[in-house]
Amino acid sequence: MLPFMLPVTHRPDRDGVVSQHRHVPFFLALEIAAQAWAQALATTCEGLLAPADLAVVDVTSTYRRELFTGDVLFEVTLAKFGSSSLTFALELSQNEQAAASLTTTLVKVDADRLHSMPFTPEQRAGLQRLLLA
Repeated sequence: MLPFMLPVTHRPDRDGVVSQHRHVPFFLALEIAAQAWAQALATTCEGLLAPADLAVVDVTSTYRRELFTGDVLFEVTLAKFGSSSLTFALELSQNEQAAASLTTTLVKVDADRLHSMPFTPEQRAGLQRLLLA
């Protein structure tokens, strides 16, 4: 498990207005969670595998309490990986209270993003380090 404390702030709406509410919508939590698993990849795969090499094929989320703007702790675990796919499990907490559980499954894709591709031996070694973290 790799812990990442990330700030969660609102993004401007399409009309350029930033929300004044502290509530974090689910889609913003998912966006920040992607930053957390991307950091986990960068930390353990050392540039061998980047988010741009992957396509999201499944996301599930369960929220236990409302998230608010501010710092959120993302605990990232590589739950499993196969020949061309991987699944991250993330636990989110805020103010030392469990807030959400997320899983994200990704597939390595070719340059045209049309077909899955197997991980290289070097990428598998990096993922193995992440699996043990």
